[in-house]
Amino acid sequence: MENKQDKQELLMKKALELYARSGTLSIRALAAASGMNVASVKYYFGNKQNLIDQIICTLIDSFQQLALDAEKTFEAPRERLRQLLCCACHRMTENPGIARLFYNLIGASDGSLAKYSRQAIGPQSPLYRVCRDAIVSETAIADEQELNCRFLIMISSIAPSFLIGLDPQTGDRFFAQSGQSAASFPPSIEVYIDALIRTLLVPGAPQAAGPALC
Repeated sequence: MENKQDKQELLMKKALELYARSGTLSIRALAAASGMNVASVKYYFGNKQNLIDQIICTLIDSFQQLALDAEKTFEAPRERLRQLLCCACHRMTENPGIARLFYNLIGASDGSLAKYSRQAIGPQSPLYRVCRDAIVSETAIADEQELNCRFLIMISSIAPSFLIGLDPQTGDRFFAQSGQSAASFPPSIEVYIDALIRTLLVPGAPQAAGPALC
């Protein structure tokens, strides 16, 4: 007989599957996919927003794990960064809902991006560390503001325009798909990733001397 933890884990597993597919989720669809009723979903998660928050936090953690995997696999910081970006884009082409999530967060005006970014940004964040180490190793940039800006460029570029389409109709066609296999990973994404890395790792401009202090 399943206990409370087993049922909650099953609901979260099904919720992640549904959300990754389309970027949306209904309580009724989740209940049906899990073989439970709507009341059970509300019992375990309270309301839909609580469930969505847990889904997003779990997805962010999964991208943190991609960064940890890259650190274990490669010695060179640049190769770690490339591995992270390739795996992140692979994941989104296979799970259109995740690409839609990033797209919506980047354009959100309700503070959602800042709210969830705090989970990804910080000295202990594997995502931040992989990006920072690559920049520092190749450019010797030490200015924290510059490093933070380049990290934000990377984050906002993980869901690039060629994935979501440049217009709503193109985007809707992409999100209507059930997901692409890794074997159909478009070559243009590899080109995009290499261009993004060159942008992130371009040497910083020499700092102009400031006014003399009296």
